Amino acid sequence: MCSVGRSRLALALIWFVGLDDVAKSTSTGAAARNLTISVRVFNFAQVASETWNIAQKVATGVFHRTAIHTVWIDCSLTAEGRYAVPDCEHTPDSTELVLRLVPASAATHAQFGLGMLGIASQPEKGTPTPCGSP
Repeated sequence: MCSVGRSRLALALIWFVGLDDVAKSTSTGAAARNLTISVRVFNFAQVASETWNIAQKVATGVFHRTAIHTVWIDCSLTAEGRYAVPDCEHTPDSTELVLRLVPASAATHAQFGLGMLGIASQPEKGTPTPCGSP
């Protein structure tokens, strides 16, 4: 993938996880210096490992500058259709983010344009999630 594509992925990742909101919601005291967030990554778009590693490194660096430690959880499915990491099955708490990398569709390009960095949404209450988790 070209460097422009990598940069877009990194920027989309940073934008998606709401860095500004997370940074503003933390205090400047000791609690902020010890804040750790987990990011569960569902790579439905099958982003290449090299590209994903670069985007993750950039996002981790940005979070680090705001005194936030990040733990990345690969929520890939096994051949049996189960999550390889059990943490991917439970409902996220306030220090966990869910990042679903999905392929762009023609409808998405028509709605948001070819230059979009990504879109973010919060599921409605009661919306089913993978593997039957609430």
